Amino acid sequence: MKAQLRELGASQTQTESAISAVKEGKATLDEVAVFFAKNDKPVYLALLFLRIGNVAETVTTRLVLKGDDALLILLCRALKLSPDAFNQIVRMRSRRLRLTGQQAQESLARYEEMSPEKARSILAGGHRAAE
Repeated sequence: MKAQLRELGASQTQTESAISAVKEGKATLDEVAVFFAKNDKPVYLALLFLRIGNVAETVTTRLVLKGDDALLILLCRALKLSPDAFNQIVRMRSRRLRLTGQQAQESLARYEEMSPEKARSILAGGHRAAE
């Protein structure tokens, strides 16, 4: 049990270090997001979005772990995450949520159609998401 707690503490410290590295410009948001997605760490990914994107914790956790990806697309686009990094997030979500290949492709297509400027505008309340 002590070893598990030490490991948990170490992983939390590493997560905080990775997020700090993004804030300090020592790592890119893409690099850290891809690392968390490839290592199947949705909670750490949510924490990254929470700290970098200033989004409420309850929102970010649901973004990463629930089926509907509309808000996740908006947030990732507003943060200017690359399509490659978003693809890694989609792959992680597909494994966890048992999404089909077609659902994953549709998510990527919607991501690539959304501009960062429009995503920021929608998140700020400048447009309705239906537009």
